[in-house]
Amino acid sequence: MRAFTLEDGTALAHLHNVSGGLLGGDHLAMQVNLASGAKVQLTTTGATRIYRSREGFSATTQCNEVSIAEGTLLEYLPDATIPFAGARYLQRTSINLAAGAGLFWWEILAPGREARGELF
Repeated sequence: MRAFTLEDGTALAHLHNVSGGLLGGDHLAMQVNLASGAKVQLTTTGATRIYRSREGFSATTQCNEVSIAEGTLLEYLPDATIPFAGARYLQRTSINLAAGAGLFWWEILAPGREARGELF
Protein backbone atom coordinates (compact mmCIF):
# COMPACT_ATOMS: atom_id res chain seq x y z
CA MET A 1 0.00 0.00 0.00
CA ARG A 2 1.36 3.42 -0.82
CA ALA A 3 2.19 5.79 2.01
CA PHE A 4 0.09 8.85 2.84
CA THR A 5 1.82 12.14 3.61
CA LEU A 6 0.64 13.82 6.83
CA GLU A 7 0.61 17.59 7.39
CA ASP A 8 3.97 17.52 9.20
CA GLY A 9 5.62 15.63 6.30
CA THR A 10 5.53 12.23 8.02
CA ALA A 11 4.70 9.26 5.81
CA LEU A 12 1.88 7.05 7.15
CA ALA A 13 1.85 3.47 5.83
CA HIS A 14 -0.67 0.73 6.58
CA LEU A 15 0.44 -2.90 6.68
CA HIS A 16 -2.21 -5.24 5.26
CA ASN A 17 -2.77 -8.93 5.88
CA VAL A 18 -5.77 -9.89 3.77
CA SER A 19 -6.31 -13.25 5.46
CA GLY A 20 -8.74 -13.72 8.32
CA GLY A 21 -5.87 -14.74 10.58
CA LEU A 22 -2.70 -16.79 10.83
CA LEU A 23 -2.53 -20.58 11.04
CA GLY A 24 0.21 -23.03 12.01
CA GLY A 25 3.05 -22.92 9.50
CA ASP A 26 2.35 -19.36 8.34
CA HIS A 27 5.42 -17.12 8.20
CA LEU A 28 5.34 -13.32 8.05
CA ALA A 29 8.44 -11.26 7.34
CA MET A 30 8.74 -7.47 7.51
CA GLN A 31 11.85 -5.56 6.48
CA VAL A 32 11.96 -1.79 7.05
CA ASN A 33 14.91 0.34 5.89
CA LEU A 34 14.60 4.07 6.50
CA ALA A 35 16.97 6.53 4.86
CA SER A 36 18.38 9.53 6.72
CA GLY A 37 15.83 12.21 7.52
CA ALA A 38 12.73 10.05 6.97
CA LYS A 39 9.75 10.30 9.33
CA VAL A 40 7.49 7.25 9.10
CA GLN A 41 4.52 5.89 11.01
CA LEU A 42 3.66 2.23 10.36
CA THR A 43 0.34 0.80 11.50
CA THR A 44 -1.98 -2.06 10.62
CA THR A 45 -5.58 -2.09 9.43
CA GLY A 46 -6.75 -4.56 12.09
CA ALA A 47 -5.71 -7.02 14.75
CA THR A 48 -3.49 -9.99 13.90
CA ARG A 49 -5.33 -13.16 14.93
CA ILE A 50 -3.31 -16.30 15.53
CA TYR A 51 -5.45 -19.43 15.49
CA ARG A 52 -4.90 -22.85 17.05
CA SER A 53 -2.17 -24.85 15.33
CA ARG A 54 -3.18 -28.23 13.96
CA GLU A 55 -1.11 -31.20 15.01
CA GLY A 56 1.92 -31.69 12.81
CA PHE A 57 2.13 -28.05 11.71
CA SER A 58 4.96 -25.76 12.79
CA ALA A 59 4.38 -22.60 14.80
CA THR A 60 3.26 -19.38 13.17
CA THR A 61 6.30 -17.10 12.93
CA GLN A 62 6.93 -13.43 12.35
CA CYS A 63 10.38 -11.95 11.69
CA ASN A 64 10.86 -8.17 11.75
CA GLU A 65 14.10 -6.55 10.59
CA VAL A 66 14.33 -2.78 10.99
CA SER A 67 17.16 -0.42 10.08
CA ILE A 68 16.80 3.25 11.00
CA ALA A 69 19.36 5.78 9.71
CA GLU A 70 20.67 8.86 11.51
CA GLY A 71 18.15 11.71 11.84
CA THR A 72 15.23 9.37 11.15
CA LEU A 73 12.08 8.70 13.18
CA LEU A 74 10.01 5.50 13.06
CA GLU A 75 6.73 5.07 14.94
CA TYR A 76 5.44 1.47 14.84
CA LEU A 77 1.84 1.33 16.11
CA PRO A 78 0.14 -1.94 15.06
CA ASP A 79 -3.23 -3.16 16.26
CA ALA A 80 -3.23 -5.98 18.82
CA THR A 81 -1.87 -9.49 18.29
CA ILE A 82 -4.48 -11.97 19.48
CA PRO A 83 -3.34 -15.58 20.06
CA PHE A 84 -6.25 -17.99 20.52
CA ALA A 85 -6.13 -21.15 22.68
CA GLY A 86 -3.77 -23.72 21.16
CA ALA A 87 -1.88 -21.15 19.07
CA ARG A 88 1.89 -21.49 18.76
CA TYR A 89 3.61 -18.22 17.83
CA LEU A 90 7.24 -17.15 17.60
CA GLN A 91 8.34 -13.59 16.88
CA ARG A 92 11.84 -12.25 16.33
CA THR A 93 12.56 -8.54 15.99
CA SER A 94 15.95 -7.08 15.11
CA ILE A 95 16.42 -3.31 15.21
CA ASN A 96 19.49 -1.40 14.03
CA LEU A 97 19.13 2.14 15.38
CA ALA A 98 21.77 4.64 14.21
CA ALA A 99 23.03 7.43 16.45
CA GLY A 100 20.58 10.33 16.38
CA ALA A 101 17.70 8.18 15.16
CA GLY A 102 14.37 7.88 16.99
CA LEU A 103 12.10 4.92 17.54
CA PHE A 104 8.70 4.46 19.14
CA TRP A 105 7.79 0.73 19.06
CA TRP A 106 4.44 -0.36 20.45
CA GLU A 107 3.00 -3.87 20.53
CA ILE A 108 -0.17 -5.11 22.21
CA LEU A 109 -0.87 -8.73 23.08
CA ALA A 110 -4.53 -9.44 23.84
CA PRO A 111 -6.35 -12.60 24.98
CA GLY A 112 -8.36 -14.56 22.42
CA ARG A 113 -11.84 -15.28 23.76
CA GLU A 114 -12.12 -14.09 27.36
CA ALA A 115 -15.66 -15.49 27.70
CA ARG A 116 -14.23 -18.98 27.05
CA GLY A 117 -11.44 -18.53 29.60
CA GLU A 118 -8.68 -17.82 27.07
CA LEU A 119 -6.64 -15.60 29.36
CA PHE A 120 -2.91 -15.23 29.83
